[in-house]
Amino acid sequence: MSKIAMVTLCIGEPYTQYWRQYSRAGWERYAQRHGYDLVVFSDPLDNSPRAKTRSPSWQKCCILEKLENYDRVIWIDSDIVIHPAAPAITEGIQEGKVGAVISGSYIHPDLRSVFLERAGRNRVGQCDDAEAWRRDQADFYRRAGVQCTSTDVVNGGVLVLDQSHRGILRRVYEAEYPADLLNYEQFPL
Repeated sequence: MSKIAMVTLCIGEPYTQYWRQYSRAGWERYAQRHGYDLVVFSDPLDNSPRAKTRSPSWQKCCILEKLENYDRVIWIDSDIVIHPAAPAITEGIQEGKVGAVISGSYIHPDLRSVFLERAGRNRVGQCDDAEAWRRDQADFYRRAGVQCTSTDVVNGGVLVLDQSHRGILRRVYEAEYPADLLNYEQFPL
């Protein structure tokens, strides 16, 4: 058994079928190439009444408890396709640190104001492009009611975790957030 698991959750036939059709083959090749075990949960990790009122997306907060035999766990949302040449996602991520993708990091800084304008969120007239981007990203946390010192929005669809993160995942999962919270667990995480 590998000490690293690559994990997703596919609940329901439409999601399972989508993953099988578009993602599975690439995931299997990627996991084999990098020595990761592939784990696909098809049932909820928590069946409590509270869990049933939330999006299944919250279930990722329970994966470390279910995979305690693994040192590291790579969470990837099931609708993600992995490029055949993708490097090992765990490379360069120190133990105790979370690996994540910053939303919008793929947009060149010079084009972020264009993105904001096209998305109808342009505030560039009030400040420079970089400040407009920071304000826009910070606004997501504010609207979700989450206090955060960073203005970087972490995308919860791809995470590299280790067992030291078990406590924070549990605290986020147990915290009282509205069932319709913007992007579910993403902003609290």
